[in-house]
Amino acid sequence: MGLLFLPLLAGRTVIYDMRELYRCESSNSLRNKIGTYIESCFLRFVDLVLCASVERVKLVRFLYKLRAKLVAIENNRRMDPGIHTMLSQEVVASYEEAIAGKNRSGRKVNFVSTDGFSEGRRSVDIIEACAGLRNDVNLFIFGKNQREAKTYIAENSIDNVFHLGAVDGHVLGSLLRKMDVGIVAYGSGDLNNKYCASGKIYEFLHLGIPVVTSDNPPLRKFTRNTGAGVSNENIRDGIIEIMKKLDRYKQQCDKFSRAMRVSDFEQERSKEILNYLRNIER
Repeated sequence: MGLLFLPLLAGRTVIYDMRELYRCESSNSLRNKIGTYIESCFLRFVDLVLCASVERVKLVRFLYKLRAKLVAIENNRRMDPGIHTMLSQEVVASYEEAIAGKNRSGRKVNFVSTDGFSEGRRSVDIIEACAGLRNDVNLFIFGKNQREAKTYIAENSIDNVFHLGAVDGHVLGSLLRKMDVGIVAYGSGDLNNKYCASGKIYEFLHLGIPVVTSDNPPLRKFTRNTGAGVSNENIRDGIIEIMKKLDRYKQQCDKFSRAMRVSDFEQERSKEILNYLRNIER
């Protein structure tokens, strides 16, 4: 359908949002194959393409050989931990009580995943990794598919992993302050996941929470550059590694958050885009 609009774009500057990256050959349905093919044709007429990371910029440039300018819009976002209503306060208090009840000794490290329960985000790998370290860690999961997660946990007699369901963003921001380490994992079966651009890493780090991630190229580069986490394809090994020097990783989170303010980042990208558009107009 996008091609039908091409006559209307003549003489106009066209900006295309390509922060999701799917290819025709990896699509699993005819509808998706048609959509990705049309996208590849449409891109030839675009002036500016927004990508989700520097890695995606390089990949799109290689795959499509575009004349357009490519700009990386990193998913740098901060979660608001504020509580704005009495109802939210009550919800947070009930969850905090539940979290505290799972770690009465206070000796365990609280890990958290906010990706729900799904194959694409390697939920089973994360659960099994934490289950194997039951004497040292608890894992709290927020997000979708709570029933499926609870079934898996019960069937495998796992007693240190808890799926608490999906909650409002303000509530989640408050509850994350009870956590010690975030876990972010992606598969690598398609380009969109292999070259992922996770905003969840930024959310964790801005709250002072270091991360364990899978070994996808952007995640590996990010943790190495910031020193605020560990990337390892073996999630269990990553957990063990980060626990050895957890205080140091938390300090690196604080440094990152002070140096990488969301507002400054957004202003820099806006200036880059505006300067390019002004040059086109000339």
